[in-house]
Amino acid sequence: MVMLALLLRYFRTGNLGLSAVHMNHNLRGTEADRDQDLVKEYCRLNDLPLSVHQFDVKSYAAEHSVSIEMAGRALRYHHFQEDAERFDYSVVATAHTLDDHIETILLNMYKGTGLRGLKGIPVSRENIVRPIRNLTKDELYAYAEAEHIPFREDHTNFEKLVQRNIIRNEVLPLLKKSINPRIVESIETVSLNAAEVSDYIETVVVKVYPTVVIKESDKGILIDLFQLQSHPVTIQKEILRMCFARIGKEFQTLTYEQLTALIANIHQNRTGANFRILKDVELAVDRGRVMIGRCRERIWEDFTVEPGRFYRTDYFTFHTEVLEKSGYCRGRTNKNVEYIDLETVVGTLNLRKWRRGDRIRPLGSRFSKKLSDVYIDQKIPRYRKNLIPILEYNGEIIWLCGIQLSEYFKIKENTKNILKLVYEEI
Repeated sequence: MVMLALLLRYFRTGNLGLSAVHMNHNLRGTEADRDQDLVKEYCRLNDLPLSVHQFDVKSYAAEHSVSIEMAGRALRYHHFQEDAERFDYSVVATAHTLDDHIETILLNMYKGTGLRGLKGIPVSRENIVRPIRNLTKDELYAYAEAEHIPFREDHTNFEKLVQRNIIRNEVLPLLKKSINPRIVESIETVSLNAAEVSDYIETVVVKVYPTVVIKESDKGILIDLFQLQSHPVTIQKEILRMCFARIGKEFQTLTYEQLTALIANIHQNRTGANFRILKDVELAVDRGRVMIGRCRERIWEDFTVEPGRFYRTDYFTFHTEVLEKSGYCRGRTNKNVEYIDLETVVGTLNLRKWRRGDRIRPLGSRFSKKLSDVYIDQKIPRYRKNLIPILEYNGEIIWLCGIQLSEYFKIKENTKNILKLVYEEI
């Protein structure tokens, strides 16, 4: 309410617009309704546009397996951004205070944060601004009383089971009384120092990130392990943090211990090593490369192939086409396109995943070869084995798609009709 009053006073001196947003979390019954009524009346008296959002925080928390606090935050910021999109060049102002900032820093410390956590709550982030973040709550109470600004106190701010409340109502008062009356200012100084170092590291990481990352897609991020190891450990950790953040914002809060353990495991460079991170992100190491991506329990199902039909999975497309031999031009220019003798596959074709013990007789060879050896020869990472389809007929492998064709199905002098095979990785 103090922030709104200050913004009203400021905005009326210029040509900028101001709109209020009230969020009713429906957690405190009639108390929450009275909060809403207070805001509505204040905005009415001040001729200020107001939008009100009501949502079921408990249901959202249960559905997404997060805490009530995290659910409320997610819903608030979602609606903030929705409202902001209604106006050109708009920003969202939230009323975080210096107390909130210090409480966040202490909470992060107790959870084992790195430098990033010591930065606390930034004054601005993207289109979010916090105009009163450098003011204490005591200053706000005094201003509200002096200026007769109406407000209501959320009684849940005093519940002892909430971690932030323990910091706010017990830890900070004890620190002020027993150790340093100016503890808030001291913590803020530490925060500013941490922010300077953290911002510098972030600048370095942004610069070297493209030299470390080989490929980035919606499937994941592929890292050059040796390039990663060429940088100090602190930079390595922040590169990994950036990778996880690009996969999903919910992974920005990896702890120091998690990152340290990841670096230790990665440095062993054990081909085939897999690590599950948090709930649904996986890290795989393979011959000097590291793949980070969301876990996929079911990659794709094996299926039957009918000539002329187009197939698409999350990882590739595949289709076939029957040609007369006169329409075939010798010469292989595209590894994702192959041609076989149609007469050798009179029956059902299948696309399936790799199986242990699979063998193929490579084109031009007199002997069969294990597919696992083909993967090694072609430097195919282990994590890709199940992503590359295998075309099969009567238990015999025709084509390791995009990599190796079988000698048994090649076009011969007496071939009459040809089956064109087209595979494309997505």
